[in-house]
Amino acid sequence: MELLTREAELFRRFIDDIIWIARSKSSNESIRQALTSAFANSGLELTFRQACTADQKGEVEFLDVNHRITTDGYFGFVTKDFMKPTAEGRRFINGKSYHSKSTFKSILFGEVIRLRRLNQRKEDYFSSFLPFYLY
Repeated sequence: MELLTREAELFRRFIDDIIWIARSKSSNESIRQALTSAFANSGLELTFRQACTADQKGEVEFLDVNHRITTDGYFGFVTKDFMKPTAEGRRFINGKSYHSKSTFKSILFGEVIRLRRLNQRKEDYFSSFLPFYLY
């Protein structure tokens, strides 16, 4: 764990998803090797996806956020909402249910706030509503 705090600017884990921002490419490789070794001891294999701000290209999803490398962003990347393919066409509740109108409004209101927080750019925020219009 000391390696992670020493070599990573940011390290976050949520259940089976992990993301980190390394100080350098060598730090990234050190973290990668340490995690691979630790998980292999438990018989687990990791799948890695990475993007490098020095390359100025690429993107990495973490939970429902897509981190896209760009020169426009303050930290070298911008965030946009991400929907896993398994979640496409999802429904919060059936439109024919007997929930009150306020329940439907609350779900919509909460989703609009979530999308605003996830999308740094206005155009990404507005385009994130497209799946809602398709159903």
